[in-house]
Amino acid sequence: MDRHVRVVTFTAGLAMLVTIAGPARAALASAKVPAAGTARSRGLAGHWKGQWVRDGSVLELWADFTGPDSSASGSFGSDALRALDIPFRSVRRDSAGVHWELVGDAGTTAFDGRLEGDVLAGGSDDGTGRGRFRLARTVDQTAPPYAAEDVTFLDGDVQLAGTLLVPRRAGPHPAIVFTHGSGAEGRWASRWLADRFAREGFVSLVYDKRGVGESKGDWRRASFEDLARDAAAAVRMLASDGRVRRRAIGLYGHSQGGTIAPLVASQCADVGFVIASAGIGVPMIDCERYSYSNHLGLPRLHGNDSLRAAAYVDLVVRTAYEGGDWARADSAARANANEGWGGPVPARDDVYWWLSSRTAGFDAPAYWRRVRVPVLLVYGDRDERVPVGESVRRIQAALRAGGDFDVTTRVFPGADHTFRIDAPPDGRFHWPRTPDGYLETLTGWAHATVRRR
Repeated sequence: MDRHVRVVTFTAGLAMLVTIAGPARAALASAKVPAAGTARSRGLAGHWKGQWVRDGSVLELWADFTGPDSSASGSFGSDALRALDIPFRSVRRDSAGVHWELVGDAGTTAFDGRLEGDVLAGGSDDGTGRGRFRLARTVDQTAPPYAAEDVTFLDGDVQLAGTLLVPRRAGPHPAIVFTHGSGAEGRWASRWLADRFAREGFVSLVYDKRGVGESKGDWRRASFEDLARDAAAAVRMLASDGRVRRRAIGLYGHSQGGTIAPLVASQCADVGFVIASAGIGVPMIDCERYSYSNHLGLPRLHGNDSLRAAAYVDLVVRTAYEGGDWARADSAARANANEGWGGPVPARDDVYWWLSSRTAGFDAPAYWRRVRVPVLLVYGDRDERVPVGESVRRIQAALRAGGDFDVTTRVFPGADHTFRIDAPPDGRFHWPRTPDGYLETLTGWAHATVRRR
């Protein structure tokens, strides 16, 4: 799975800020500032657009701040990062300037700037490097072609909360539910994709994983079956909505979400299609061994280093998935701490051990054999978390064995687990790039599928 290096879509690259280069300064200086009178307020609240620059690599982004300066909140978005409404933390404006934080899985980035009229500019720092940003206040006049509604729904006694995006044109509409990857994912994790599907005419539902945001429960003690029931409850809520075409409700899941997607579809008759992104098709222990090996850089090792690292990986993974002595795994980690590939194991009480043992027996192909709806499988051929070739082979074989031949598979060259293209090998930081045709593959296939239902 993807618990060792949890990377949510928007966090790619947020942990390594570097000093701004000369060309980047020129790019920042050229950022457009609105003409006088376009925004009268001189407070922080408003819509801002501009650039964030690191090592000469320029990212176009926008930010929104609301509320008075003394208690403001904010969020940011960037099409390049496939990010929308990602929340800021600790927003404040004081005599020293404007400050906020962006929390990612790889660390926290602090932003410090000065607000002068309609320009907000300053620096960013994650503790290991720096960047620069410049934002200009703008008037956002492009209202989305959908309405956003806060909703709640129940899975048994667990109340889940989310946001429903409903196209403004007359319905009923096809619909899609976005499930979660591993870890504490909120509704924002799939908000960018939900926005794109809503613009294409789909009612789109994003919700907070149980125990995250406004949802009750605890994801740390939730099995795959629990999470699948949550997703099924979301599908049933849409099926009861008169604005939704009941036989055209789909499911999108990435990583953990793509892995449990067949369980949801096999148990919920209202699921009309499935998009499984980077879903696991091999035994869970084999996937974890593959993921952890890549995390430690084992494919780049040789000789005794390779043998020792492989034995260490096997010990830790077997301890997690088959049960074993945590102290032995911890002792091995300490013994290898000075190796270039070494690192500590999670603490004895870390949720990693419980979740691993609880999901060890999950057999995704067994559930895929029960699926009877159109399926789209998407992967990156450089996925560092999931063994792509073997997962595709096993899932396709399971679908055929169950009599479902309506399956489309797309593997994007050069893309990793989060569908990012690797940076050029020049040693400098580059903002990530989405593979060509990624979004069009998802929405185009979904449109073609619902037209047939």
